[in-house]
Amino acid sequence: MIQLGIVGACGRGSAYGPACEGCSDRLAVRAVCDVDADDLEQARTRFGAESAFTDYEQMLEDGGVDAVAIGTPMPFHVPQSIAALERGIHVISEVPAGVTIEECRDLVQAAR
Repeated sequence: MIQLGIVGACGRGSAYGPACEGCSDRLAVRAVCDVDADDLEQARTRFGAESAFTDYEQMLEDGGVDAVAIGTPMPFHVPQSIAALERGIHVISEVPAGVTIEECRDLVQAAR
């Protein structure tokens, strides 16, 4: 069973709900993360996650996730992807992750 963390769970990341439900036989939402502390508990309940975090790095360290689905604003995708990949955590990016060639090179290097 893949343990998934959803980043941006109170905003764009909330769109992952139906896909996660459709894969519930092989995927479980373990943690949610968002800077919106006011709505985070509601997102945790909606996804059925065990834990909720306002700090992404803390979720990577303490969330028990095998993969993260990144639904944050585009400029955060590369640094958040690299942070996960450096910990051996798989990444799903909802949009093209990089906005510059340099970011794309950094992301490819982290994936290698």
